[in-house]
Amino acid sequence: VRRTEEELRRREQYQRALLDNFPFLVWLKDEDSRFLAVNTPMARSFGYPSADALVGKTDFDLTTRELAEAYRADDRSVLQSGEKKLVEELIEVDGTPRWFETYKSPLELDGQRVGTVGFARDVTHRHFTQTALEESERRHRSFIENLSLSVIVAQDGVLRFVNPKAVELFGYAPEEYLDQAFLPLIHEDDRARIKTYYQQRMAGEPAPRNYEVRVVAKSGRVIDCRVHVSLVSWGERPAALGILEDISDAKRLEAQLRAQATTDPLTELANRR
Repeated sequence: VRRTEEELRRREQYQRALLDNFPFLVWLKDEDSRFLAVNTPMARSFGYPSADALVGKTDFDLTTRELAEAYRADDRSVLQSGEKKLVEELIEVDGTPRWFETYKSPLELDGQRVGTVGFARDVTHRHFTQTALEESERRHRSFIENLSLSVIVAQDGVLRFVNPKAVELFGYAPEEYLDQAFLPLIHEDDRARIKTYYQQRMAGEPAPRNYEVRVVAKSGRVIDCRVHVSLVSWGERPAALGILEDISDAKRLEAQLRAQATTDPLTELANRR
């Protein structure tokens, strides 16, 4: 009997050591959301000297009434539905709100749901970093989508992104050419040159960054464009970002001026100029 008791005590010590060295907050609650057991990191996070000091207490002893009521409602939802839950939520620790990734699961004994078990890890830094990245992405997307120039991103020879101005330029709905080869949009007489430039840039070789190209709209209209190309990362892989400026009107004006400067308007023959 003594040997069995020692074995059980040792096993309990191992389990306690495992929980106390776990890098997350771990807890076990009964069906009334009272703590049956917690690990030491959980107790210390809320200013308690030991894990045993939290036994019998509830979230109302740890945080604001508003948050405690939300946690209790969450516990009841998990207990009643029998479904596991993984959420990112705000938890007040030592009076300071911090973001935690929280996992909760119903606890079953002999086929009966008797409480909930959960763990949480502090993801405050990740949360604010992600929020900052999302805000930065929204700002950049808003800037690009409201830009008066056409912007496209090509990767692996296909279009990955087009802004509203590019949609207007080409006349296609985005779903008609996104993830489709971009070369068919280039005038056939310019395709070989643009393909060479693209391959050179993707291979990291020197390639022109600014040049003129003719693109073909859905209507068949040929549009003269000035293009500026940069190498960017798209989905953590290299891609070509192209900014296109429609210079068709400028090209027509240039042709008219050239004709006026070199051709007699009456005879249509070359003049002295």
